[in-house]
Amino acid sequence: MEHSRQNILFSSGFFLFLLLPATIPAWLLPIVDDTSSNHHIYIIHLDRHKMHDLLGDEELESFHRSFLPNTTLDSGLPRLVYSYRHVISGFAARLTPNELDVIRSMPGVLSADRDQVYQLETTYTPE
Repeated sequence: MEHSRQNILFSSGFFLFLLLPATIPAWLLPIVDDTSSNHHIYIIHLDRHKMHDLLGDEELESFHRSFLPNTTLDSGLPRLVYSYRHVISGFAARLTPNELDVIRSMPGVLSADRDQVYQLETTYTPE
């Protein structure tokens, strides 16, 4: 009985140890109150990971979430807006300027730009 109890405790501890690396990047950024509406959506372009093509959609989103301080804002909105996998490797996320500075300094981050909406300008119209 005592031996099986030790195995369960060891298995539980080992499982938590395996989850630890996935949570370490979350400790890098403080969790901030988002009531100031200081969050903007930024597109984060990452260096293509060597295992990128082997990751499924859920694993890729989990990898992208590992860059973020937490998964949701205090308002309940998700931080991760979109995971990119085809044209670029990266994600769009709601961040404060301070959080953006920390993410820009992380290894593997190629660029981080604020999402913008552009008006279509053309000299030719259907009319």
